[in-house]
Amino acid sequence: MKIRWLWLTVIILMGCGGCSRQDEEELTPPQNLTLTPLSEQVIQLDWPEQYDSSATLLIDRRCGDATWNDQYASVPATQKYFRDTIPASDSLVIAYRVRLRENDRLSDFSPTVAYFPINSQPLITFIRQIETNTIRLAWTDRSVGEDGFIIARRVGQQKWYPTYAKTAADVVEFQDNSIPARDSVFYQVSAYCGISTSTLSPLGALRTGSLTLENLYFGDARTLEIMTWNIQNFPRNGSQTCSALQRVVRALEIDVIALQEIESPSDFQAVLDSLPTWRGYRANSAAYNIDLAYIYNPSTIAVERIYEIYTDNSRAFPRSPLVLEGYYRNIPFVIINNHYKCCGDGKLETDSWDEEHRRWEASGLLAEYIQTNFPDERVVVVGDMNDDLTDPQANNVFQPFLDAPHNFIFADMSIARGSSANFSYPTIPSHIDHILITDELSGAFNQAAGQIKTILLERFLSGGWNEYAILLSDHRPVAIKLAL
Repeated sequence: MKIRWLWLTVIILMGCGGCSRQDEEELTPPQNLTLTPLSEQVIQLDWPEQYDSSATLLIDRRCGDATWNDQYASVPATQKYFRDTIPASDSLVIAYRVRLRENDRLSDFSPTVAYFPINSQPLITFIRQIETNTIRLAWTDRSVGEDGFIIARRVGQQKWYPTYAKTAADVVEFQDNSIPARDSVFYQVSAYCGISTSTLSPLGALRTGSLTLENLYFGDARTLEIMTWNIQNFPRNGSQTCSALQRVVRALEIDVIALQEIESPSDFQAVLDSLPTWRGYRANSAAYNIDLAYIYNPSTIAVERIYEIYTDNSRAFPRSPLVLEGYYRNIPFVIINNHYKCCGDGKLETDSWDEEHRRWEASGLLAEYIQTNFPDERVVVVGDMNDDLTDPQANNVFQPFLDAPHNFIFADMSIARGSSANFSYPTIPSHIDHILITDELSGAFNQAAGQIKTILLERFLSGGWNEYAILLSDHRPVAIKLAL
């Protein structure tokens, strides 16, 4: 019995010895790293911790968007600093992280610290109230290698909220959806990498209030935007309509606007004259002068040519489709602007003069034209098409497009299947103004920056829909963003 207890004691002691080895204290890297510039190209990395002389500190470095240079340098663990020569740059973020090595053991990484050149601070470029409770803030990204951006906010005389929001790297805009009514809102933006931040941007400030047409927002420097809008019997209310259209174009900053029912060439030209940084084109072949037109921004759009098609087929096309071939920042694209035949009883008949049949025929001819003339091009078909996308197949005038989903995509299908509050023709209500893209644009539409939207212009007028209908149109515009 004594012999058994003796062996048990030995086993326990041996086991405890093994536990002692396994439960050694984990190595902890420096936690309080700081960076100090000593000159334009020399910086010093410091830490207060000091370790046993048998240990080594391994330093990794990353320049801008490059991958980490593992074990870029090493110093004895008794040393409390490291000096480094960095590339001369106004934008390159230089990041460091440290690990402790002791014999065959290696610690986790320290927190990342980074050096931001003095000129790498963001600059606020855009601050606008775009909804009753929303401000859009945008800034320039002047750093290469940041992890993202931090937005600081202050309301009125309240204290600053220094980390009100964060964005990812290279994301240079933020929508603040919780703004106060009729108060001043202040913002500053900084880039961050690890636990380090750039210098704060200069202050951006805005006083919130009621919405006007100047509060409209859609255009974005990162995307191609195209909008379709039947601006009924333009100018519906004379010079007031012209003034309102000019304000809408300026505020939305959309690259290409495809218009329908532009009756007066002189008033259309007057709008263009009031927009010296924009260009336009109006056709003149439609009956009753309800012609198609374009307004575009020549700083982003290079127009190669504009022309009409199917000019000899008034049954399918009472207004000949208007084609724009151009380039967005050297990327070729095609827009086909339409105004289909209106009205009907909702049933697609075999009678070639039936309204639904004429719209169905127009869809078939357009699909054929695109497949023949632009089989591999980025094509956008827009316009007042005077019918619903969600009709049953037997009565759906868009079936020629819907039967080829690998070639054609109705980008506004989500609107057509959604709430009637967002329909383009609210008085019925129905959604009859559409934007169709070819498969070459599906990737650009499906990216995070891609968007389709009915723009509820009446919300930016004090008189709401009644004022909008008198001043501008009975149709709302529909717009798309494509991240080419």
